[in-house]
This record gives sequence, C-alpha cells and structure tokens, in this order.
Amino acid sequence: MTDTPRATESIAADIDGVEVDRAAAAGRLEQLQTEWNAVLLAGDDKRAERHEAAMAKERRAVQRFDLRIPILKEELAAGLAAEQAAALAERQAAAKQQVDALIARASEYRDAAKTIARFLSDWKEVTDMASTAGVSTPHEHLRFEPGAVIPAHQIEEHVYLDEAGSETSSPFAAGSYRLDAEGRRLDRLGQPLAERKQRKKVRTVPERQQPSRNLPQLPATVALPALALGEPDFWKGESLVVAPKKQGAMFGQFAA
Repeated sequence: MTDTPRATESIAADIDGVEVDRAAAAGRLEQLQTEWNAVLLAGDDKRAERHEAAMAKERRAVQRFDLRIPILKEELAAGLAAEQAAALAERQAAAKQQVDALIARASEYRDAAKTIARFLSDWKEVTDMASTAGVSTPHEHLRFEPGAVIPAHQIEEHVYLDEAGSETSSPFAAGSYRLDAEGRRLDRLGQPLAERKQRKKVRTVPERQQPSRNLPQLPATVALPALALGEPDFWKGESLVVAPKKQGAMFGQFAA
C-alpha cells in the first residue's frame, strides 16, 4: 500500500521544528561541555557519571537531528518536484483543451479572412478608381485622424509602499518565494505572501496637442493569407498577402 505524500507545507514546518530542536540540544551540550572540567575537579564520580550521561544524551540528540534533517529536506525536494510536475500537467491539459477547441473553430477564421480579403481587394480597386477620377479615396475618408487638443486632466493611481514608507511598483518585499498550482506566491512555510499596503495617488496630466496623422494604408496593416474561393486550408503554406483578382473579374469577386 502506497503512503499518501505529505504536503510540502507540513514537511517544511517539520524541518523548521527539527532545526529549532537541534539548536536547543546543541546549546545544552555546549553548556555541559563547558561545565565538564569543573565537574571532574570536584572529584565526585557519581556526579561526573550523571554529567557524562547528560552530555551523551544531548550528543545523541544532535546526531539524531543531523540524520533527520537531510531526510526531511530530500522529502521536501521530492514533494516540491511532484507539485511542480502536477501543476505543469494541469497547465498542459488546459492548454491542450484550448488548442483543440480553437482548431475546431478554424472555419470561423477561414470565413472571416475571406470576407476581409475581399474587402481589402475592393479597397485597392476603388482607391485606384478614385485616384484616376480625381476624387477622395477611401483612405482619405477613413484613415485620416485630425489633430485635437487633449485638455489637462487628473488620473487616479495606486502605488505600493515599501517597509520604509516609500513608493514602489513592487507589491511584495524582496526575498525568496515559490508559486503554488494557482500561481500564488508562498513563503518557505507555504503561507501566502502578504501584499504591501497601497496608497491612492492623484496625478495631473498636462494639456497636450495631438497632431493630425495619416494612418498606414489599410491593406498594408492586415496580414492575410493568399485567398481564393475553393483554396485549401491557407494557414498551411502561402505568404500573408491579399490575392489579386484576375483581369476582368467582376467587382468584389475573387478569382476561382
């Protein structure tokens, strides 16, 4: 029968407890060793035997703790590795599920891409027609942003305060931590790290002039595969360009 692995928080707590007990035993042993010469000089053999037995007891305790700590640390390392592996497996399963779901929706992108590609092809053709006729192009109507004055305004921000009360962008104090399966920061004992206190701050953004600008040509901003009606899955090969129409094709149609 396989024992259920212990939680890493419990193992870490045991390590801390054993280290505290070892330090206490080592301190008692050191005190007894300091007193040993005085006990010998007193000439009382029974007292010396009791003192010797007490030193032996504390020495055994220290040695026992020294054997126990590496075992616990090995158990902790194995537990952390198992937790990390389990968290990774969970993330991988969730990611695979999302990938499969998106693949199942590929036709949504194919249909939408064809619609957009047709529109961009028409955009190019109408632009050429408008330029030849001397009228404003779709770009001049829809891709020009006039300048504007953005008035001064105030925004609220929240800043963290470090241990000295100074503003900082970091929500946690410096130090080592690990992440649990849900991505929360935990200290060595497995307790959630406390976030630093926040303070609301009001900042005034000065008035500024936003200049007019022409946005890039619309077809140049959209990356679509070469498309034609009846074409196989386009994401498996072609360069990301808009397919040209055949000479004489009807307005708004793609070549077959």
